[in-house]
Amino acid sequence: MRDRLVSLLRQNGSPRTIDTSILKQVKTFFLDRVNSTLGSARRHPLGFLVIAEKIDSSLTLRYHVWPPGWSVPSDQIGSELHDHTYELNSLVIAGSIRQRTYRVTLDNSGNHNVFEVAYSDGSSTLVSTGQRARLETETDEVFVSGIAYRLLPGIPHYVEAIKRPCATIVLTVQSERPAAPTVFIPLDASAPGQFLRGLLNENEMEAVRTTLTQI
Repeated sequence: MRDRLVSLLRQNGSPRTIDTSILKQVKTFFLDRVNSTLGSARRHPLGFLVIAEKIDSSLTLRYHVWPPGWSVPSDQIGSELHDHTYELNSLVIAGSIRQRTYRVTLDNSGNHNVFEVAYSDGSSTLVSTGQRARLETETDEVFVSGIAYRLLPGIPHYVEAIKRPCATIVLTVQSERPAAPTVFIPLDASAPGQFLRGLLNENEMEAVRTTLTQI
């Protein structure tokens, strides 16, 4: 099923609707994988859990879940607008996602400070580039269960779960020489501090197990 899923996520068309019977098979695969690998799940600084399954040097499957009641940690608020070094191919399994994408112009009078993400020992830290950028909304879309969409590397976006429980399965396609991901912080907001991307504690795992029964 994994190979079929990779092929499905790499198909052209964004956004596109996945056949109901195929979505049912993917959802079963998703739930089986998350339940069996929950011990490796980590809390993401943007308020969801992530499990990563590397396929080869460039491809990774990621399983994302937004349980009811979870949110961006208070010390990470302001870092939601970011880009990726990889191509992101996402399929909404349950709930719905709102995604806004942006045009970016580096500009000393811009409305956002520009940071890069540095990773070390299971944690992430934002490092100032000393640059400013002007961001303008380019798209604003809601993707419901059964919708697949693609985001190219380097395009800033802001994603939030609209209907919970929400879950997505994502195939990332990494470039050969990735730059660091970029985060855009509004001028009137402070940059969040270091975030430990640790394993879930027992209470968090129980919340996720309950959520999976509702997907």
